[in-house]
Amino acid sequence: MKTNILKNGLWVSVIISLFAACSLNDVLEPSDGVNMALMETVDTVVALPGDTISFKFIASTNGAALRRIEIVEKSHDFNELKDSIRFALVDETLALTLDEEGKLSRPVSSVMLIYPVIVPNDKNIVGEVLSMTFKAYNDKGKSGSIKSCFKIVNYVRNTSWLWLYKLAGKTQGSMFFNPAKYKAYSNSSYVKNKDEIDVAAYTASDGKHYFLNPANKETQVLFVADGMDYDASTMRTTKFIQLDDVNFNLVGDTELERMDFSNPLDKVEVTTGSVIGFENQDGRRGILNVKISSLIYPTIQCKFQAVAKKQ
Repeated sequence: MKTNILKNGLWVSVIISLFAACSLNDVLEPSDGVNMALMETVDTVVALPGDTISFKFIASTNGAALRRIEIVEKSHDFNELKDSIRFALVDETLALTLDEEGKLSRPVSSVMLIYPVIVPNDKNIVGEVLSMTFKAYNDKGKSGSIKSCFKIVNYVRNTSWLWLYKLAGKTQGSMFFNPAKYKAYSNSSYVKNKDEIDVAAYTASDGKHYFLNPANKETQVLFVADGMDYDASTMRTTKFIQLDDVNFNLVGDTELERMDFSNPLDKVEVTTGSVIGFENQDGRRGILNVKISSLIYPTIQCKFQAVAKKQ
Protein backbone atom coordinates (compact mmCIF):
# COMPACT_ATOMS: atom_id res chain seq x y z
CA MET A 1 0.00 0.00 0.00
CA LYS A 2 1.38 3.42 -0.91
CA THR A 3 2.06 5.97 1.80
CA ASN A 4 2.21 9.61 0.76
CA ILE A 5 4.71 11.98 2.32
CA LEU A 6 3.04 14.92 4.03
CA LYS A 7 4.14 18.44 4.80
CA ASN A 8 7.41 20.23 5.34
CA GLY A 9 8.77 21.10 8.79
CA LEU A 10 11.82 21.22 10.99
CA TRP A 11 14.50 18.57 10.91
CA VAL A 12 15.10 16.52 14.07
CA SER A 13 18.55 15.40 15.14
CA VAL A 14 19.74 12.16 13.63
CA ILE A 15 21.33 9.76 16.16
CA ILE A 16 23.15 7.21 14.11
CA SER A 17 26.60 5.69 13.71
CA LEU A 18 27.50 6.09 10.01
CA PHE A 19 29.17 2.96 8.91
CA ALA A 20 27.92 1.14 6.09
CA ALA A 21 23.70 1.79 3.22
CA CYS A 22 22.62 -0.07 0.16
CA SER A 23 25.37 -1.03 -2.28
CA LEU A 24 26.70 1.55 -4.68
CA ASN A 25 25.02 -0.31 -7.54
CA ASP A 26 21.69 0.67 -6.02
CA VAL A 27 22.60 4.32 -5.44
CA LEU A 28 22.09 5.70 -8.93
CA GLU A 29 18.93 4.57 -10.66
CA PRO A 30 18.05 6.76 -13.62
CA SER A 31 14.58 5.58 -14.54
CA ASP A 32 12.09 6.98 -17.03
CA GLY A 33 13.50 10.50 -16.94
CA VAL A 34 13.78 10.88 -13.14
CA ASN A 35 17.16 10.26 -11.49
CA MET A 36 17.38 9.17 -7.84
CA ALA A 37 20.52 9.08 -5.67
CA LEU A 38 21.13 8.19 -2.02
CA MET A 39 23.05 10.61 0.17
CA GLU A 40 25.14 7.91 1.86
CA THR A 41 28.58 7.18 0.42
CA VAL A 42 29.28 3.80 2.02
CA ASP A 43 27.61 0.42 2.09
CA THR A 44 25.23 0.27 5.06
CA VAL A 45 24.28 2.90 7.60
CA VAL A 46 23.77 1.45 11.08
CA ALA A 47 21.43 2.47 13.88
CA LEU A 48 20.20 1.26 17.27
CA PRO A 49 16.67 0.25 18.25
CA GLY A 50 14.84 3.42 19.30
CA ASP A 51 17.14 5.74 17.33
CA THR A 52 15.88 8.58 15.19
CA ILE A 53 17.22 8.12 11.66
CA SER A 54 16.69 9.94 8.38
CA PHE A 55 16.24 8.49 4.93
CA LYS A 56 18.01 10.93 2.59
CA PHE A 57 18.00 11.05 -1.19
CA ILE A 58 18.11 13.39 -4.19
CA ALA A 59 15.54 13.36 -6.99
CA SER A 60 16.18 15.23 -10.24
CA THR A 61 14.81 15.47 -13.75
CA ASN A 62 15.93 17.15 -16.99
CA GLY A 63 13.65 19.22 -19.19
CA ALA A 64 10.72 18.76 -16.83
CA ALA A 65 9.62 19.46 -13.25
CA LEU A 66 9.19 17.12 -10.30
CA ARG A 67 5.56 16.99 -9.18
CA ARG A 68 5.11 14.17 -6.69
CA ILE A 69 7.16 12.05 -4.25
CA GLU A 70 5.74 9.08 -2.39
CA ILE A 71 6.71 6.04 -0.36
CA VAL A 72 5.90 2.82 -2.19
CA GLU A 73 7.43 0.32 0.23
CA LYS A 74 8.63 0.22 3.83
CA SER A 75 10.10 -2.76 5.66
CA HIS A 76 8.86 -1.94 9.17
CA ASP A 77 6.20 0.00 11.01
CA PHE A 78 8.15 3.20 11.62
CA ASN A 79 7.05 6.17 13.69
CA GLU A 80 7.28 8.61 10.79
CA LEU A 81 8.11 12.19 11.82
CA LYS A 82 6.21 13.77 8.95
CA ASP A 83 6.17 17.22 10.54
CA SER A 84 9.98 17.17 10.52
CA ILE A 85 10.57 16.48 6.82
CA ARG A 86 13.20 18.79 5.38
CA PHE A 87 14.08 19.84 1.83
CA ALA A 88 17.49 20.98 0.57
CA LEU A 89 19.14 21.92 -2.74
CA VAL A 90 16.22 24.21 -3.50
CA ASP A 91 15.58 27.95 -3.15
CA GLU A 92 14.70 28.04 0.55
CA THR A 93 13.31 31.56 0.28
CA LEU A 94 10.33 29.99 -1.48
CA ALA A 95 8.16 27.58 0.48
CA LEU A 96 8.15 23.97 -0.61
CA THR A 97 5.68 21.46 0.84
CA LEU A 98 3.97 18.19 0.02
CA ASP A 99 0.22 17.77 0.29
CA GLU A 100 -1.74 14.75 1.43
CA GLU A 101 -1.19 13.07 -1.94
CA GLY A 102 2.54 13.77 -1.99
CA LYS A 103 2.29 16.57 -4.56
CA LEU A 104 4.95 19.28 -4.41
CA SER A 105 3.62 22.79 -3.82
CA ARG A 106 5.76 24.22 -6.62
CA PRO A 107 7.75 22.82 -9.53
CA VAL A 108 11.43 22.01 -8.96
CA SER A 109 13.89 20.23 -11.21
CA SER A 110 15.87 18.73 -8.32
CA VAL A 111 15.47 18.38 -4.57
CA MET A 112 17.06 16.63 -1.61
CA LEU A 113 14.52 15.11 0.76
CA ILE A 114 15.35 14.22 4.36
CA TYR A 115 12.69 11.99 5.87
CA PRO A 116 13.10 11.20 9.61
CA VAL A 117 11.61 8.22 11.40
CA ILE A 118 11.98 6.58 14.81
CA VAL A 119 13.23 2.99 14.69
CA PRO A 120 11.07 0.53 16.67
CA ASN A 121 12.57 0.16 20.15
CA ASP A 122 12.70 -3.62 19.93
CA LYS A 123 15.93 -5.58 20.41
CA ASN A 124 14.44 -8.42 18.36
CA ILE A 125 15.05 -6.39 15.20
CA VAL A 126 18.82 -6.32 15.78
CA GLY A 127 20.53 -7.59 12.65
CA GLU A 128 17.63 -6.67 10.39
CA VAL A 129 17.87 -4.17 7.55
CA LEU A 130 15.27 -1.41 7.64
CA SER A 131 14.33 0.21 4.37
CA MET A 132 12.02 2.58 2.56
CA THR A 133 11.53 2.82 -1.19
CA PHE A 134 10.70 6.27 -2.55
CA LYS A 135 9.28 7.09 -5.97
CA ALA A 136 9.35 10.48 -7.67
CA TYR A 137 7.30 11.61 -10.69
CA ASN A 138 7.81 14.49 -13.08
CA ASP A 139 5.16 16.45 -14.97
CA LYS A 140 5.68 14.33 -18.08
CA GLY A 141 4.51 11.22 -16.28
CA LYS A 142 8.00 9.77 -15.97
CA SER A 143 9.23 8.31 -12.66
CA GLY A 144 12.23 6.96 -10.79
CA SER A 145 12.65 5.07 -7.53
CA ILE A 146 15.30 4.49 -4.89
CA LYS A 147 15.61 2.22 -1.85
CA SER A 148 17.34 3.57 1.28
CA CYS A 149 18.52 1.14 3.97
CA PHE A 150 19.69 1.05 7.59
CA LYS A 151 21.04 -1.99 9.41
CA ILE A 152 20.00 -2.30 13.06
CA VAL A 153 22.80 -3.15 15.47
CA ASN A 154 23.08 -3.66 19.22
CA TYR A 155 26.25 -1.76 19.96
CA VAL A 156 27.51 1.77 20.22
CA ARG A 157 30.88 2.44 18.62
CA ASN A 158 33.06 5.17 20.13
CA THR A 159 36.17 5.89 18.08
CA SER A 160 37.51 9.03 19.74
CA TRP A 161 40.49 8.08 21.90
CA LEU A 162 39.72 8.32 25.63
CA TRP A 163 42.38 8.38 28.35
CA LEU A 164 42.02 5.50 30.85
CA TYR A 165 44.92 5.38 33.30
CA LYS A 166 46.13 5.80 36.87
CA LEU A 167 49.44 7.41 37.76
CA ALA A 168 51.79 4.83 39.26
CA GLY A 169 51.84 5.00 43.05
CA LYS A 170 49.45 7.94 43.13
CA THR A 171 45.72 8.62 43.33
CA GLN A 172 45.56 10.79 40.20
CA GLY A 173 44.32 9.83 36.76
CA SER A 174 41.19 9.08 34.74
CA MET A 175 41.08 5.57 36.17
CA PHE A 176 37.43 4.48 36.13
CA PHE A 177 35.50 3.83 32.93
CA ASN A 178 31.76 4.01 32.22
CA PRO A 179 31.28 2.41 28.76
CA ALA A 180 27.58 3.28 28.54
CA LYS A 181 28.39 6.99 28.68
CA TYR A 182 31.91 6.61 27.26
CA LYS A 183 33.31 8.59 30.15
CA ALA A 184 36.25 8.22 32.54
CA TYR A 185 36.24 9.33 36.18
CA SER A 186 39.00 10.31 38.58
CA ASN A 187 39.49 9.25 42.20
CA SER A 188 37.70 12.41 43.34
CA SER A 189 34.58 11.84 41.27
CA TYR A 190 34.10 8.09 40.86
CA VAL A 191 32.20 7.45 44.12
CA LYS A 192 29.02 9.22 43.02
CA ASN A 193 29.19 7.35 39.69
CA LYS A 194 30.28 3.90 40.91
CA ASP A 195 27.00 2.27 39.89
CA GLU A 196 27.95 2.98 36.26
CA ILE A 197 31.65 1.98 36.36
CA ASP A 198 32.72 -1.27 34.68
CA VAL A 199 36.50 -0.91 34.28
CA ALA A 200 39.28 0.31 36.57
CA ALA A 201 42.77 1.18 35.34
CA TYR A 202 46.07 0.70 37.19
CA THR A 203 49.71 1.40 36.43
CA ALA A 204 52.32 -0.58 38.37
CA SER A 205 55.66 0.77 39.58
CA ASP A 206 57.39 -1.01 36.68
CA GLY A 207 55.30 1.01 34.21
CA LYS A 208 53.03 -1.84 33.11
CA HIS A 209 49.37 -0.98 32.60
CA TYR A 210 46.37 -3.06 33.63
CA PHE A 211 42.60 -2.98 33.41
CA LEU A 212 40.91 -4.36 36.53
CA ASN A 213 37.60 -5.74 37.72
CA PRO A 214 36.42 -2.90 40.02
CA ALA A 215 34.81 -5.38 42.45
CA ASN A 216 37.83 -7.65 42.80
CA LYS A 217 39.64 -7.76 46.14
CA GLU A 218 43.05 -7.35 44.48
CA THR A 219 41.86 -4.07 42.96
CA GLN A 220 41.12 -2.81 46.46
CA VAL A 221 44.53 -3.93 47.73
CA LEU A 222 46.34 -2.14 44.89
CA PHE A 223 44.37 1.10 45.22
CA VAL A 224 44.54 1.24 49.02
CA ALA A 225 48.31 0.69 48.84
CA ASP A 226 48.53 3.82 46.71
CA GLY A 227 46.58 5.88 49.23
CA MET A 228 43.02 5.60 47.94
CA ASP A 229 39.96 5.04 50.10
CA TYR A 230 38.48 2.17 48.10
CA ASP A 231 35.96 -0.54 48.93
CA ALA A 232 35.68 -3.18 46.21
CA SER A 233 32.54 -4.66 47.76
CA THR A 234 30.57 -1.55 46.69
CA MET A 235 31.68 -1.73 43.06
CA ARG A 236 30.32 -3.52 39.97
CA THR A 237 31.80 -6.78 38.70
CA THR A 238 33.37 -7.12 35.26
CA LYS A 239 34.94 -10.08 33.45
CA PHE A 240 37.82 -9.67 30.98
CA ILE A 241 39.37 -11.76 28.22
CA GLN A 242 42.35 -11.12 25.95
CA LEU A 243 41.40 -11.24 22.28
CA ASP A 244 44.26 -12.29 20.05
CA ASP A 245 44.30 -11.57 16.32
CA VAL A 246 41.01 -9.63 16.49
CA ASN A 247 40.47 -6.56 14.33
CA PHE A 248 38.55 -4.05 16.47
CA ASN A 249 37.11 -2.32 13.41
CA LEU A 250 35.53 -5.53 12.13
CA VAL A 251 33.83 -6.57 15.36
CA GLY A 252 30.02 -6.42 15.27
CA ASP A 253 27.05 -7.98 17.02
CA THR A 254 27.97 -11.55 16.11
CA GLU A 255 31.53 -11.25 17.40
CA LEU A 256 30.40 -9.60 20.65
CA GLU A 257 27.92 -12.39 21.35
CA ARG A 258 30.40 -15.15 20.51
CA MET A 259 33.02 -14.02 23.03
CA ASP A 260 33.78 -16.81 25.51
CA PHE A 261 33.91 -15.76 29.17
CA SER A 262 34.16 -19.28 30.60
CA ASN A 263 37.69 -18.49 31.85
CA PRO A 264 37.51 -14.77 32.69
CA LEU A 265 40.24 -12.56 34.08
CA ASP A 266 39.97 -9.96 36.84
CA LYS A 267 43.20 -8.25 35.80
CA VAL A 268 44.51 -7.91 32.26
CA GLU A 269 47.72 -6.27 31.08
CA VAL A 270 47.32 -3.83 28.19
CA THR A 271 49.78 -2.49 25.63
CA THR A 272 49.46 -0.74 22.29
CA GLY A 273 47.46 -3.03 20.04
CA SER A 274 45.72 -4.88 22.86
CA VAL A 275 42.10 -5.80 22.14
CA ILE A 276 40.20 -6.65 25.32
CA GLY A 277 36.74 -8.17 25.63
CA PHE A 278 34.65 -7.53 28.72
CA GLU A 279 31.25 -8.42 30.14
CA ASN A 280 29.75 -6.26 32.87
CA GLN A 281 27.51 -7.15 35.79
CA ASP A 282 24.37 -6.67 33.67
CA GLY A 283 25.56 -9.06 30.96
CA ARG A 284 26.33 -6.32 28.46
CA ARG A 285 29.45 -6.98 26.46
CA GLY A 286 32.05 -4.70 25.00
CA ILE A 287 35.43 -4.58 23.36
CA LEU A 288 38.30 -2.18 24.03
CA ASN A 289 40.96 -1.15 21.53
CA VAL A 290 44.08 0.06 23.36
CA LYS A 291 46.84 2.45 22.39
CA ILE A 292 49.56 3.74 24.70
CA SER A 293 49.62 7.43 23.76
CA SER A 294 52.84 9.43 23.94
CA LEU A 295 54.50 6.22 25.18
CA ILE A 296 53.06 6.91 28.65
CA TYR A 297 49.47 5.93 29.41
CA PRO A 298 46.64 3.96 27.79
CA THR A 299 43.92 5.43 25.61
CA ILE A 300 40.95 3.41 24.42
CA GLN A 301 38.25 3.06 21.81
CA CYS A 302 35.16 1.03 22.68
CA LYS A 303 32.22 -0.88 21.23
CA PHE A 304 29.54 -1.62 23.82
CA GLN A 305 26.21 -3.39 23.63
CA ALA A 306 23.09 -1.28 24.01
CA VAL A 307 21.29 -4.17 25.72
CA ALA A 308 22.53 -7.41 27.26
CA LYS A 309 23.56 -10.20 24.90
CA LYS A 310 20.97 -12.70 23.70
CA GLN A 311 20.63 -15.68 25.99
